[in-house]
Amino acid sequence: TQSLHSENSHVSDPPLEQCAVITLHFSSALCGLLANLLATIPEDTLTAVKQNQLLAAFHGVVNTGLLARCLWELGTPLTRTNHNEDIKAQVLSHLQYLSALSGLIQPCLILQPEHVTQDDLLKPLLSNIFT
Repeated sequence: TQSLHSENSHVSDPPLEQCAVITLHFSSALCGLLANLLATIPEDTLTAVKQNQLLAAFHGVVNTGLLARCLWELGTPLTRTNHNEDIKAQVLSHLQYLSALSGLIQPCLILQPEHVTQDDLLKPLLSNIFT
């Protein structure tokens, strides 16, 4: 019938692109959780990390421009005390995230080096962090 056919056509439509916003603290916690899962069930976790391109997604969260600006503002004597505390908190959040991301990349590198050392993953991450 016609109504059944129109309902089924919606099923075959491509899914809408989804967007989410998460904090650096939450991203750090996810990196820690995945690192722990890699230690306990490495094969399944590594497969899931690869299939869902999680390392690339976590790399996309790194905002070195904002981190550099925050570090510059910390060196500026004209900032207010409250503003300075906010900047320090942002810097600490970024550094904690980079540490957690490193903690996730390390077991991935040990378990399957070819996945992490791909030109499209590790080189952009390193150039983003160290430029």
